[in-house]
Amino acid sequence: MVKVSAQQCSQDFKEENFNFGDHRINKRAKKVIDSISNGLGKSLPGIFSDQADLQGVYRFLNNDLVTPEKILQPHIELTVERCKGQDVVAVIQDSSDLSFDYLGEVDGFNPLQSHIDNGFRIHPSLAINGTGVPLGVLGAHNYTREEK
Repeated sequence: MVKVSAQQCSQDFKEENFNFGDHRINKRAKKVIDSISNGLGKSLPGIFSDQADLQGVYRFLNNDLVTPEKILQPHIELTVERCKGQDVVAVIQDSSDLSFDYLGEVDGFNPLQSHIDNGFRIHPSLAINGTGVPLGVLGAHNYTREEK
């Protein structure tokens, strides 16, 4: 198993690499990514124990300028650069269903399968080199099923 350090996680996400259209949001993005990288495996309340910081993260994530694509974009660009230096690159794709049934009814989540009422599906594309070392994520499509 490959272990990833907080430094490795946050090195692709420099403030100047973000492009949310507002320098304050770019700065907040860097802060959020650094904190999450240092708290890998924890929930947001576990990472941001100060209530004001936690509310700041929720405001950041709910901002109309912030999208999953814009958060991931700096990492994608650096992954492409890492791929250019390789003799062989494979892109592995897989879908995973993320169930949030334990939360009850959640806006934006729809049934995915007969046994998942609230959740979404993620389909990431992971680039690896010829020896299997991860180079990064080249994309991630998140979606829910249409409500019937």
